[in-house]
Amino acid sequence: MSPGTIRGPCELGEIRKAPGRTRFGTHRTATLTAILSPLQGVSRPWRGFSMPKFQRHIFTCVHERAADSSRGCCAAKGSEDVAAALKTQLHAAGLRRIVRANKSGCLDQCSRGTTMVVYPEGVWYGAVGVSDVDEIIQRHIIGGDVVERLVIPDEDLTGRPWPAEAQGGGRAESRPLALDGLMTPNDQDLE
Repeated sequence: MSPGTIRGPCELGEIRKAPGRTRFGTHRTATLTAILSPLQGVSRPWRGFSMPKFQRHIFTCVHERAADSSRGCCAAKGSEDVAAALKTQLHAAGLRRIVRANKSGCLDQCSRGTTMVVYPEGVWYGAVGVSDVDEIIQRHIIGGDVVERLVIPDEDLTGRPWPAEAQGGGRAESRPLALDGLMTPNDQDLE
């Protein structure tokens, strides 16, 4: 056995042990090694596997900063309530497993109130309140119409712009959800 390697707790052979890793971490690495070893040398081994994808993915910033922070934070502006209302109303609309709502850490738009971003379109909303959630779901998520009054314009976003040749014409087209065949009467009952 070479230096820096150990035997895994299961009969999987030699694996590398990162400095400071626990036995649990080593076991997990050994398990992953066993799962992935048949795929060694295969280009893009995930191709051919089918995994359901959400039609929309919505991130709501719930980051919390110190009360004296000059940047402010979404948590102080009610973002936890917005995130909870979003998830509840998406489920009530029957969009569970069609649209995914996630809480996120800082989206770097701290001065703009509760911030939300909708993918795949890349639409950024600012100053979102609980009272805005239903409109975002009905107009944007279901209907495909961006709620312009809440949009943070691209030029006001704090991220770095993409090189001109990589932009490809700006924001992805917003479209209504494709719900045909995705929702059944029992979908709302699933927990």
